[in-house]
Amino acid sequence: MGLHAHPRGPSQFATRGRAQHDRQHSAPSRSGSSARTAQGKDLEGIPQSSLEHDGSDDFFTVEVWTPVGLVRHHVLFVMRLMTREVHIAGIIPEPCETWMLQTARNPTDACDGFLRGNRFLIHDRSALFTEQFRATLKSAGVAPLRLPVRSPNLNAFAERFVRSIKASCVERMICFGESALRRVVSEFALHYHTERNHPGLENKIIRPEFTEFPDIGTIRSRQRLGGLLRYYY
Repeated sequence: MGLHAHPRGPSQFATRGRAQHDRQHSAPSRSGSSARTAQGKDLEGIPQSSLEHDGSDDFFTVEVWTPVGLVRHHVLFVMRLMTREVHIAGIIPEPCETWMLQTARNPTDACDGFLRGNRFLIHDRSALFTEQFRATLKSAGVAPLRLPVRSPNLNAFAERFVRSIKASCVERMICFGESALRRVVSEFALHYHTERNHPGLENKIIRPEFTEFPDIGTIRSRQRLGGLLRYYY
């Protein structure tokens, strides 16, 4: 096809998507008391509660090769802030309101929803988080909290997950078709939960396979995605 792989993956293909994300999430320059006053008004009504019952959600985009060329896909994920656990709520080229409403229903299901027991869900001011989306969350007992304009620092854990999955995984691969993207995201999610140490959790693994990490014996390596993700045990 005349394509040459870059040593660090297909980041050149995703430039447009990253630039749009940066424009939407870049923090404005504010100084002095006016900045504090403006942000204080934006944050009015957001409870200073424990993270135990809080969640957040966000999107990131990935460029995927398809028979019609590059197609940008949106990945929606939900995170439990206390444990940093992540649930991939959906992957779709162009999110619509019907799809968004379903992604609000699934995590708040009373039986096995990922957000079962959570009281709040933080999200940004994307037009995709409509009033109907917020009403669906409220009907399930989850209060949606809309962040101030251009304040990615107030959703720092979710932003850190986006940085991790992009830098460690999706920007180092070329996905041919949506099924390939789904596999890549699924494999990273398994690595993220069962094999990756998290400095914010005292360098612990979210769902460790060992109660105590073995300190004797042969060192083994588990590989995912052809060795892109590795875990030594």
